[in-house]
Amino acid sequence: MTKTQLRDLRKEFGLRQRDMAAELGYSEDHLRHLEKGQAKITKRFEKQIDMWLMKKKLEKMLETS
Repeated sequence: MTKTQLRDLRKEFGLRQRDMAAELGYSEDHLRHLEKGQAKITKRFEKQIDMWLMKKKLEKMLETS
């Protein structure tokens, strides 16, 4: 995942950095650094994003049913 993909994903869900960071268990500062490329997006972080994304998609499916 690139910093641009991370930012686009956050925006796709209409979240502010502080809200996405809170949902992921990170600080707003850390998420900002990831999006600016000032911190490395690790494999562990990518796995957390994958789990978060599955949860968000499930929530969206449940809302529509």
